[in-house]
Amino acid sequence: MTILRLPIFKYPFTILFTLLLLLNILDYLTTIYALENIPNAIETNPRMQTYEAMFRFKILYGIPSGIAGILVGFSFDKLKSKYKLMFVRFCYLIMLAVVFAVFIHYIFVVVNNIYIILRYS
Repeated sequence: MTILRLPIFKYPFTILFTLLLLLNILDYLTTIYALENIPNAIETNPRMQTYEAMFRFKILYGIPSGIAGILVGFSFDKLKSKYKLMFVRFCYLIMLAVVFAVFIHYIFVVVNNIYIILRYS
């Protein structure tokens, strides 16, 4: 079995959206932990200055959006394998690059939260 036959290469959008959903939940948990346990810790996003707003944006809106993203990603993966046109593949790769960039950004956000927790607690 070659590495290119693994499911992560067959459904990259689905895997990325699933990981984004998990990173969103991990971001929420690490942010709440830092705000409660580290003195002078602040949330820099002006829309999420309260715990209620943070819960609403990250959990109540984030989880359904993440599930919808997983379903849309699975659909994109299926459409790409069905249509062999160069335009479809080009658009697919552009969208995949954008989602991958968001994924990398979210990794840095969560790593930064963990770094702040470890350094200042």
